[in-house]
Amino acid sequence: MKATQSDLIELHDAGAAVARPERADALGNRARLLQTAATLFAERGVAAVTMTEIARAAGVGQGTLYRHFANKSDLCMALIDAQMCDFQEQVLSQLRMMTDRGETHLAQLAWFIGHYIRFQQRHKGLMGCVGHELTPSSPTASGAAIWLHLTIQGLLRGAAQQGEIAMEPESGFLIAMLVVLLRPDVVEIL
Repeated sequence: MKATQSDLIELHDAGAAVARPERADALGNRARLLQTAATLFAERGVAAVTMTEIARAAGVGQGTLYRHFANKSDLCMALIDAQMCDFQEQVLSQLRMMTDRGETHLAQLAWFIGHYIRFQQRHKGLMGCVGHELTPSSPTASGAAIWLHLTIQGLLRGAAQQGEIAMEPESGFLIAMLVVLLRPDVVEIL
């Protein structure tokens, strides 16, 4: 019933294509937009801040803002990306420790779900804004959504292989049910 290292799901897409580096001024504008948005969101909440206000407060034109971020959801996704990468690193590290201690896949899944919900609660405004991108079946699904799905799938597959659960998770129903229950809009009402 012990999970193995091969059962763990790797993090971000390490094999992603490398894009051409942005110019220094474009990077500066992007950083200023992100910092300004983070400040305004913290002060007033995500829903209360418009893209026009962000551009104005950052001292850039709306065209510059929209060259970097097509909409507020894209901006929120960029803001949460660094936190999500840190979160994924923590999860992978903890799952490896749990595996090394011989903890079951179901124990690891229970820990993961609780940790993911706490992460969402800490980043409630941003997570609500990008909720559709955190659904793996969405056409705009992010790497984070796919990672969530694969992590749950890997833990359930391991649990089935070790006899911890009687059903075969390959059907996708149990995985889909857990992913839906972990959507930010659902977690908020639970």
